[in-house]
Amino acid sequence: MMSSKASRFDYFRENYETKFRASLFATIAFVNLMWASTTPIGGVADEPAYAIYANVIASGQNFGDASIPEYLQYAPALACTAFNPKATADCQRRSGWFSTSNKPTVTSMDTMISGYPEPYFYFVGQPSRFMSGLHAMYGMRLVSTFLTLIMFGLMVLLWPKKNYALLAIATIVAVTPMFTTFTTAVNPNGFEMACGLSLAGLLAGLHIDRDSFDKRNNLWKIRLIAIFFISLSLSVAKPLSYFYVVLIIGMPLFALIGSSLVETKMPRVIGKFISKLESTLLVSVISISGAIGYISNSKYRDVLELRGTESEVLSLGASARSILSNFASYTIEHFGWLGWRDHTPPLWVLITWAAIYFGMIYFFARILNICSKISIVGFMFITYALIPIFSTRTLGLLGGAGFQSRYTGALFVSLPFLAGAIYSVTLKKNIRVTVLDFRNLVGVTVLMHFSTLLWSYSRYGIGFPLFKNKLWWDLKWVPDYWEVAILFCVLYAASSIVLIGQFRKIQVIGN
Repeated sequence: MMSSKASRFDYFRENYETKFRASLFATIAFVNLMWASTTPIGGVADEPAYAIYANVIASGQNFGDASIPEYLQYAPALACTAFNPKATADCQRRSGWFSTSNKPTVTSMDTMISGYPEPYFYFVGQPSRFMSGLHAMYGMRLVSTFLTLIMFGLMVLLWPKKNYALLAIATIVAVTPMFTTFTTAVNPNGFEMACGLSLAGLLAGLHIDRDSFDKRNNLWKIRLIAIFFISLSLSVAKPLSYFYVVLIIGMPLFALIGSSLVETKMPRVIGKFISKLESTLLVSVISISGAIGYISNSKYRDVLELRGTESEVLSLGASARSILSNFASYTIEHFGWLGWRDHTPPLWVLITWAAIYFGMIYFFARILNICSKISIVGFMFITYALIPIFSTRTLGLLGGAGFQSRYTGALFVSLPFLAGAIYSVTLKKNIRVTVLDFRNLVGVTVLMHFSTLLWSYSRYGIGFPLFKNKLWWDLKWVPDYWEVAILFCVLYAASSIVLIGQFRKIQVIGN
């Protein structure tokens, strides 16, 4: 009788867990598709140039004299709204881009993005080989979105059967408007962010579920394989992305080993929070992915030398002053700078999202021991100060002219997972979130996404300042698939409601 009850309990728990994972994945998928269908092609920074580069890489060519379709040669015209807030996206139609053909043309392609690691561009560029015009551009966007969802799906699928609150809230808080606009565009910054989020989530699950690791079952082996795969993907996402692999894997290792030494006072023992085998395997992942990442950047280093980057080095003091004087704006950009950094969400969205993000980090860090606090604060200092300072010091270091906040996006999205994992492992307890608090969090983030989406849609349909010159919506811009946008908005809202319901069931049956 007891066995029958236990098996029934296990059945319902497994059923609820499957539905919860599916609803979380659907929510993130729909919010990405919602943004993909409401942002004009070329409305995200450097998207036309990256689309050209993707076609060159996918077709097996090298930069120099490359043969590209005519519609891609004139793709920079799609960025006609960049840094011109009064311009609506209808300027794309007026540019004459839609009259270009799919006829290949030979042109010199010595651009600023030459030499970037090729894996991301190879896959994203495939639609441009078989389609043309708007279909090809959106095809590349969909492939970019699909790559993001693969990374995210691995994290959700391999999350341990406990601490679902951390999985849900860390994901929801990290998926900001800036995250979604870049992951759904032809831009490696978005892929880098997606890899950072997934790597941090898999690491959190690995550390939290150490029992399965100690039992030597197959689950920890699968997790390590996934961690290795995503580490490799991150290391070749952009120039010097492998540096982020070191930071994301190293931060919890440092904190947990340090916490163990502080509590046990036995330096000869690696610790009760992390096993010797676990740390050895993760360090091996760092080494291998770092080596592959370094090798993949050989072409980029040659390009930097040709560009004369070394002659443009700033002094460390000047770089530090530049970053610190703009520190608040650089930090807040993670919560919603859109397009070409030429418009932001409403102010209340920026303030609310930043308060939730840093409030959650504070909750994790406030009751931890000194070593864990130093690790979390140090990670934030590296993300928001050191990397920007040294990036600005050597222009082009992370792939652009000076520092832009999206360069550290992979670290920004990883911090909630890493801090939550340190909290759970150090205190040996799951993160508890009431159903009411979770409902409020999901509701607020949905409202913030919708508000930002409407604001962005207004910018491209009417222009800034809103309603100054127009009293009607201009729907003749690209994309004018407003029916598709409404569909994904409805699906995103519906999946969020389902997610809340599944979270309630998970909490009732026992997290």
